[in-house]
Amino acid sequence: MNSRGQAALMDSIFFLMIVSTICTTLFFFMVNYGGQVDKQVSSFYSRDFAADSLKVVSYINIVRTGDSVFAAADNYEYDYLLAMMKEDYADKKEFSCETRKAAASTLQSVLKPFDDSIDYAFYLLNESQTEYLFLMFAVHECTDPAVCKQSGANVDLSEVVRRRYYYCKPQNKDVLEKQVFPYAGQVDSSVGKVTFTQPETRDTQGIPFVMGLSMWVSKDITVLNTLQTNREFNCILIDLESICPNPSA
Repeated sequence: MNSRGQAALMDSIFFLMIVSTICTTLFFFMVNYGGQVDKQVSSFYSRDFAADSLKVVSYINIVRTGDSVFAAADNYEYDYLLAMMKEDYADKKEFSCETRKAAASTLQSVLKPFDDSIDYAFYLLNESQTEYLFLMFAVHECTDPAVCKQSGANVDLSEVVRRRYYYCKPQNKDVLEKQVFPYAGQVDSSVGKVTFTQPETRDTQGIPFVMGLSMWVSKDITVLNTLQTNREFNCILIDLESICPNPSA
């Protein structure tokens, strides 16, 4: 009887160990599965939002001065943003100050709900992916590094962190893939295709360009902190508050 009791006890212990192992495995599986599903849903939502933002860029009416439509007077001249881009390409294959401001102010308005949490890059790249026609970074910059290096609940960064927009003409077409995205964490992107024509050619099909928007949670990325001085990125600040100089002056 004693030996049978011990055998039954051991069987019970082994049974409990097996059940415990199975339950623990299922628990970790469900936690990881739920995390993966949540991540995929969030990523899908972000990519979908990026795609909708590109549609806005393609079809929105903007002020030809480059100013935001929300601050424009009634007598301002309006046009499609994409039409201004095509005009600039046809004239000199480079976007004017007004078009750069219009692109920045449009994306500023569209992505306003995420303005405090994300940085992004908007670009037009020829289909052969050898040269950027337009590359714009929207990043958060600290105006007081000493304050930004502090941490804690009592540190208010809202007064020293500003949104800045940069127009860049990088020397290397891989700057995003090699110098930004690897350090940005999860990057949610959407791309479309547009065609620009040149009046001096007889190519009625136009020249195809990839138009893309890539977004990531704002973080401290070294290369993006030096956009004004980094010669490889070759960037200038897009000042939404200033008036573009008259090209004929």
